[in-house]
Amino acid sequence: MTALYSSGDEALVDIIAVTGLAGHAYGSWKAPGGNTIWLKDLLPQDVPRSRIFTY
Repeated sequence: MTALYSSGDEALVDIIAVTGLAGHAYGSWKAPGGNTIWLKDLLPQDVPRSRIFTY
């Protein structure tokens, strides 16, 4: 598992995103040709008291 975001001891929820068999830990979570990984760059804004991982 790779940690993408952690609010530390204040976390209320753990989010673990699992890619498909041919998926990529980072590439699966961004738009083609884009650099924004929504799990790391956007989701923490909506769920700030969390820990987010990709597997």
